[in-house]
Amino acid sequence: MQRKFPSFLLLLLFVCASACKKEIKTVAEADICLRNSTLSYQKKWAAIYTRIDNSEAGAVKNTVVIPAYGYFNINFNTTYKLWGDTEPAEGKWLVDGSCNFVLKPTKGVQHTYQVKKLTPDSLVISERLGAITTTLHFATFNCPNMNSLEYRWDNVETRTVDYDANGVSKRQINYPTGYIKFNTDAGYELVSNNYPFKGTWGIAQPDCNLVLDKGKRWEKSYIVEKLSADSLKLWYKDTVAKTNYLIVYKKH
Repeated sequence: MQRKFPSFLLLLLFVCASACKKEIKTVAEADICLRNSTLSYQKKWAAIYTRIDNSEAGAVKNTVVIPAYGYFNINFNTTYKLWGDTEPAEGKWLVDGSCNFVLKPTKGVQHTYQVKKLTPDSLVISERLGAITTTLHFATFNCPNMNSLEYRWDNVETRTVDYDANGVSKRQINYPTGYIKFNTDAGYELVSNNYPFKGTWGIAQPDCNLVLDKGKRWEKSYIVEKLSADSLKLWYKDTVAKTNYLIVYKKH
């Protein structure tokens, strides 16, 4: 014989089941950024540009877009390294319970960013301090192909950015004459303002930087900011002179 349950017991079971389901769902939703997204941060990102919005009474008063260079290394061991126009920064990172991306530098002030976009190809984070909102745009850093570099590239311009503890102090553009030619035998030829030079070149792992004259005292490491069929941009940071160099080339 089928047993019948009183209606109030059935109602009680339904309420309990609903409450349990609701609790599990709430925990999962609160924790989803920690469980599913942190692995997506952990890579080398190329800096693309920075947008600065100045607002008054909730409305944007003016906007400045600044091209950005360098890289943002977000490591699996919760450390990071940021190389851009200003002083290099490094420290610890985390994703907090509100899904904010938090940087705790070894020196300096902690920054808490709202994550605007996180995909396999791009990262966009934004921080608001008073009326100023700063939004940083990054793209996945792609290791350059050595075969694509093996040409003669003519130097069309060189941009320099001087910086100090307070930020960028000077920007300048000059137009040198010369070229760099990457040969298939790992040798290169460089001419700058009629001064010739020869050496060796290669792509160094794990950072995929272009390294000239590895192991010599004048060794230099460049970030390949752009490499296309007809153009090449190399970025170099001199932390002693506190100057960044962006060297722009066009295929000969």
